[in-house]
Amino acid sequence: MTAMSTHVAFLRALNVGGRRLTNEELCSHVESLGFSGVFTYRASGNVVLESENTRENIEVALEKGLSAALGYDVPAMVRSVEDLRSLIGAAPFSEADIIGTGRPQVMFLKVAVPIDVSHFATEVDLLVASHSDLFWLPIDGISNTRLDIRELEKEVGTHTVRTIGTLEGIVKKVGSRG
Repeated sequence: MTAMSTHVAFLRALNVGGRRLTNEELCSHVESLGFSGVFTYRASGNVVLESENTRENIEVALEKGLSAALGYDVPAMVRSVEDLRSLIGAAPFSEADIIGTGRPQVMFLKVAVPIDVSHFATEVDLLVASHSDLFWLPIDGISNTRLDIRELEKEVGTHTVRTIGTLEGIVKKVGSRG
């Protein structure tokens, strides 16, 4: 039997388009799928859970279960806490890069980065690939990005975005609970 591991599910499209799901409701749905140690971080689809399953199996279970319960597709990108620590440590942007109002972001993808994404970068949007994730620095903030997200998604597939600060907060919260 495999040992329980802590994972974080980054869910996409939960509270958009007039949809509203509370953290309590989300935890209840995730627990009903058989996951333990479930809690959320902020109200943006960040769910911490414990499971013996692989990342891929957790993603499938969450997507099928939440889509059935909620009546709409809920893409899930799952990473272990160790993966998050590695991402935080590997963040490629220096203080010198952060010259505007933007904050370093991570785009979580469903699969390994299939292409060279450097041609999507702009003078105000830095992109660096890292296996199944993209580091993104929208120098002037997300609202002023020139990155063509729709075209990028055509190339890399489904994704969801979180700030490095959010990842740091999740790792800290997980550490304080154990």
